[in-house]
Amino acid sequence: MIYSLYLFDRHCQCVFYTEWNRPGASRSTSDDLRNQYVWPTQHGSSDPRKDTAMVDEAKLVYGVIYSLKSMVAKLSATAGSDQFLSYRTNTYKLHYFETASGLKFVLTSDPATSSLLEVLKQIYLHIYLEYVVKNALVPADPKKSLPIANDYFCAVLNNYIKGLACFQS
Repeated sequence: MIYSLYLFDRHCQCVFYTEWNRPGASRSTSDDLRNQYVWPTQHGSSDPRKDTAMVDEAKLVYGVIYSLKSMVAKLSATAGSDQFLSYRTNTYKLHYFETASGLKFVLTSDPATSSLLEVLKQIYLHIYLEYVVKNALVPADPKKSLPIANDYFCAVLNNYIKGLACFQS
């Protein structure tokens, strides 16, 4: 079962967040994209406390990733072997993929789910690059973090994730 996806840019800012089967989430089962993709800087919400909680949660997730990458690099016996791919708790498993440009993809799932590294690579290569990077309408400012507010990206990502065998398992 897949719970949520975070995308962090090279400036450590969460530029995209979505959730599907997240435990404890009180969300309608509607496939409406505005309900599915709820990053506060994109579509806003009526509750500013919820927006703040989402931003704080993204910062915590990034902090965990940063700390684990640092720990793996320090404990690694071989130089340059700082590959952190995932970690598991008793309630979730976090899958991690970082591109050469510093874009970080973080997917959370059920702890029994096998590695989703290939899924993250496919999201990057066939969805993110196609619908975000190649989109001429998206302003490109390397000094500024802009949230991803592309409905085509959201729709294709949603269809891809829901089509995976581990989505509802």
